[in-house]
Amino acid sequence: MNTTTRPNGSKLPPELAFVVQLSPALLESPDFFQGRVEHVLSGEAQRFSSPDELLAFLGRVGGRGATAVGFIPGRQRAGAGASGDVAE
Repeated sequence: MNTTTRPNGSKLPPELAFVVQLSPALLESPDFFQGRVEHVLSGEAQRFSSPDELLAFLGRVGGRGATAVGFIPGRQRAGAGASGDVAE
């Protein structure tokens, strides 16, 4: 996996960067889970109306990004904790 430190100090690969915008209605009702997600590098975006739709987009587009940087799902990276998170 490409873990080169970037100018901003991040070791997270930009191929796996997303912006998630949630609907303000979520504040009124946790059952109203809608919004928009965008892959930062490609600009590919999609609206979602459920957690499953959001996760499907992240899996589909993030899977391509993960492949591009050599990430193997289920394999912990160096420096990762039990959850797989890497401290920044």
